[in-house]
Amino acid sequence: MAGLGLVPTVIAYLLYTYGLKKIESSIASILATVEPLSALIIGMTIYQEKLFTGQMIGAVFIVSSIIIISEWSKRNNRIRNKAN
Repeated sequence: MAGLGLVPTVIAYLLYTYGLKKIESSIASILATVEPLSALIIGMTIYQEKLFTGQMIGAVFIVSSIIIISEWSKRNNRIRNKAN
């Protein structure tokens, strides 16, 4: 029980909080949505779970949102660098 409380809760929270020092909170919240995608991949590879249409659509949405935010962030950084 201590392992379940310590690893997925406390350590994950501490790592997330530490990561907020490096990137903006809006970007971090989008990147945190990768968790369901990684759970999907782990379930498929380790436990041979079946992938359903809704899960595939959700995975596409997650990956798309990360790509959009990443490109948006790169573009804003280029604009800021040109202004300075």
